Amino acid sequence: MAVGFTKDGAVQEQIDNTISDALSSIRGYNKNTNISENCLECGGFIPASRRQAILEVDLCITCQEQEDSSNKNINIMRHYGQMR
Repeated sequence: MAVGFTKDGAVQEQIDNTISDALSSIRGYNKNTNISENCLECGGFIPASRRQAILEVDLCITCQEQEDSSNKNINIMRHYGQMR
């Protein structure tokens, strides 16, 4: 932990720089990589808009919905078990 005086706004400047660096990294992440056009579960086509919107997407919408649904049920059961 740093101790002492800094110029006004130094903390906010550091936060802004961190966010800017993270955004730059994300924007350039998939430009040179080949993401599969096919779902790992069913082999179905994953639309280009989905592949561009979600980094490292590997499931089609239908398979992702099934995955999310099964995870939701597990989380509900964990929560219910903790309530007893």
